[in-house]
Amino acid sequence: MSSRDALAGKKALVTGSGTGIGREIALEFARRGADVVLHYAHSEEGTKSAVEEIVRMGRRAAAFRADFDSADEPVRLAEEAIGFLGGIDCLVNNAGITFNKPFLAVTRAQFDAMFHVNIRAQFLLTQKIVGDMLRRGAGGAICNITSIHGVQGAPEHSVYAATKGAIVAYTRALAVELAHKGIRVNAIAPGWV
Repeated sequence: MSSRDALAGKKALVTGSGTGIGREIALEFARRGADVVLHYAHSEEGTKSAVEEIVRMGRRAAAFRADFDSADEPVRLAEEAIGFLGGIDCLVNNAGITFNKPFLAVTRAQFDAMFHVNIRAQFLLTQKIVGDMLRRGAGGAICNITSIHGVQGAPEHSVYAATKGAIVAYTRALAVELAHKGIRVNAIAPGWV
């Protein structure tokens, strides 16, 4: 098996895959042989063009919209992805938002939105996917995209850093909890992209 077929038969869900890192991750899964569900909140055009590219590779692909500020939509997204692909083997939690703002100027609404999108949605979506992985007994892999801000300070990033630090701690705990069940959980903390 070549590296191009390394993920043949695998089924992946990549959140926040309309642009940037998420879009390229989704495309790389397909290049390696996986079928892919892409998620977007706003970047419909980029997501749909990625789906078209994946289908041209001979893979199955679909794009689903979900607003991660909602508690219900991440769960719905997981159900749609599982339904479309028949299960998920690989989950990449890439979706996230950020803003630069002085600590004293952050509003409650901004604080809530950042935590809802960056950590709560990831948690609820992952719960649903892990439940399905365990029911199928197939194991799986989860990759949470965090940030260097989760482990190093920067001015005007207090809320963003808090959410990314939460992802680091959550990933560490979940990796220990799920390892003996055949599910790997890791995090990647990119710098400037």
